[in-house]
Amino acid sequence: MSSLRRAPRIALIGLGHMGQNHLKTLLMHRRRGLVEISGIYDIDREKARELSQRYRVRAYTSLRELVEDQPDGVVIATPTSTHLEIFREVVEGVKNILVEKPPAATADEAEEMHRLALEKEATVMVGMIERFNPAVVHMLRYIRVMDRSLVFTSCRTSKPRKLETRVTLDLTIHDLHILSQLVELDNVETGGWRVVDGEGREVASNLVLRGERLDANLYSSYIHGSLVRRIEILIEDTKIYLDMIDKKVEVYGPGGHQEYVLEGDALRNEHLHFLSVIDGSIEPATPLEDIIPLMRLIEEAEKGFREISL
Repeated sequence: MSSLRRAPRIALIGLGHMGQNHLKTLLMHRRRGLVEISGIYDIDREKARELSQRYRVRAYTSLRELVEDQPDGVVIATPTSTHLEIFREVVEGVKNILVEKPPAATADEAEEMHRLALEKEATVMVGMIERFNPAVVHMLRYIRVMDRSLVFTSCRTSKPRKLETRVTLDLTIHDLHILSQLVELDNVETGGWRVVDGEGREVASNLVLRGERLDANLYSSYIHGSLVRRIEILIEDTKIYLDMIDKKVEVYGPGGHQEYVLEGDALRNEHLHFLSVIDGSIEPATPLEDIIPLMRLIEEAEKGFREISL
């Protein structure tokens, strides 16, 4: 039974591209009576004021004001480099926090966030949106690897954009998290390569993982002209193809070919999950403590990456 007798009050920090996606989804939930938007905050006061007036929501003038308002939950959708600083302030008074991926710039920063959350008895969920993609949800519901060998190949590309985070930490972490839902990644060998631009920024990479029963290649890039979100999985005599843009799952196995086209919106599903976390009915599917080991794995792999310059 829900511990809240009213719709939970949610605050949003950050009104950039992803932040405004969160805002639009929160507004949809508000129309359905599922949430109240306690307020929004951005260091760009003019942007916050304009969106406040357009959508009839409160614009906080400071993080302190937000915390003192005591929302039931907060979404942090600011640039990754700011997450830890904002988290330190917010966790003082908010008990449920959804922080966009990657949760911090480094695994050590994420560890500090986790320690603070434990001290303040706060629940932290990471915005791993693809975990809530209908195709991924469907696949994870039915696929069981157990002790069978697994070949995992992913391709995730985005159109060129302003770079704030390394492509491996920003994009590959999605598919790495999906892989971690299928197999343990404790004892894997890592390798791979990265492509850097003229300013030394990582714009493409291929993360390689090898284990006793695992062969994985995870490719991500900022330099393609189109969006691709695909995963191919081979488990002995069964092949599974996921297209996360078309929300489609195809299975080729002893029983023939099966195709599933799913409906639903990943961000909406993520929000609904967060609301259930707030009311205490479930534990987060993407808790911070589960993402930290993936960040450490990426950092360790990057030490051995072969570098290619554009």
